[in-house]
Amino acid sequence: MKMSTILRYATTVLGVTGAISRKSRERGRFELHASHNATDDDKAPAQNKTTILSENSTETSHKEFIQMFDFIEANVYNNSRSDAEKGWVIPVSHAACTNWDLSTSEIRITVQMTIDWSNGGGKVVPRNFHKEIHGVAALYLCNCKWDWFDRAPRSEMAEFYERLVDMCGNGQSGWIFSKKWEKGYAVATKNYVLLPPTRENLCPPRCLGRY
Repeated sequence: MKMSTILRYATTVLGVTGAISRKSRERGRFELHASHNATDDDKAPAQNKTTILSENSTETSHKEFIQMFDFIEANVYNNSRSDAEKGWVIPVSHAACTNWDLSTSEIRITVQMTIDWSNGGGKVVPRNFHKEIHGVAALYLCNCKWDWFDRAPRSEMAEFYERLVDMCGNGQSGWIFSKKWEKGYAVATKNYVLLPPTRENLCPPRCLGRY
């Protein structure tokens, strides 16, 4: 094989590799503001701390049976100027912390798993939910719309994570809901998501149903 042919081949391979790498970066890791790049050692304030659940934990707390998306107990959220200054666009109507202590890194991984699932063509079916689980942490989305298949864009999921940290602290569970978008975002424990009291406990009332 001629040297010129080899060089052309090598240049083509490098070009393709570079393009794939750029594409991967565009679709890949979600980015956070510096204040939210926390480790497992940087968690919620000490007064909110209990035992961090582990994958092999046999702990059965009454908190495993709390109602997520409980609008009666939730904070009614008013989107403020500071939200716009932070670049936040989700029109949140209700939000609450549920006070499970989880691994920060496991929560972040579930965020990335959700983004990767959506980038691969995944969409939440109308009146249904989608979950991602890593270790003990579980992240899930509720799509309460009747006729729209919901995606999970990187920017949207990064915003949910930032809002969760601002509201509840690092390594903490909680949820936000948008009445305007009819969409909920939640972080809970694996046990809660896999073994809820009923399927309807996962999302807001009358959200889930047959499509």
